[in-house]
Amino acid sequence: MSRNIEIKAKIKDTSSFVKKLRNVTGKDPQTLDQKDTYFNCPNGRLKLREEPPDHSELIFYKRSNDLSPKLSTYKRLEKLNPAFVALLNEAYGIKAIVKKKRYLFFIEQTRIHIDEVTNLGAFIEFEVVLKENQTIDEGQQIANELLNKLGVSQESLISHSYSDLLLSKTHTQK
Repeated sequence: MSRNIEIKAKIKDTSSFVKKLRNVTGKDPQTLDQKDTYFNCPNGRLKLREEPPDHSELIFYKRSNDLSPKLSTYKRLEKLNPAFVALLNEAYGIKAIVKKKRYLFFIEQTRIHIDEVTNLGAFIEFEVVLKENQTIDEGQQIANELLNKLGVSQESLISHSYSDLLLSKTHTQK
């Protein structure tokens, strides 16, 4: 399985973080419209990510719900057969659907996402993609340095996935 270190935080202003990252990277972000369909999954998280016009991939991942930078292990499968996706839906059922606009930046081995998530707000997320021989501690150090460099406060960190946050919001509104 592939590995990365993830950390996510709630932010107030998407444009200020996009501007900061443009200044740091010297590049404009890649802008993506994504729809993530989460399936009920007893052992980790399973989601179908769709991006117009015709990209889709299935992502299975495991990670804890911690505030600190945390290890995530994952596998991806691209070029999905629509019949396979329908079978997943029938077999597991849909848990949640997350729609977002994502601004994607890269700093060395780190993917940085600025996400505007429908019904949740704006977030920044770091995914430090670990090299084969790289330790979890090294990845956590990189994530913490980026948090400091970009001025992301510890108080703004969140521990759960967008799907968990949406489901929690839905349950508290009932």
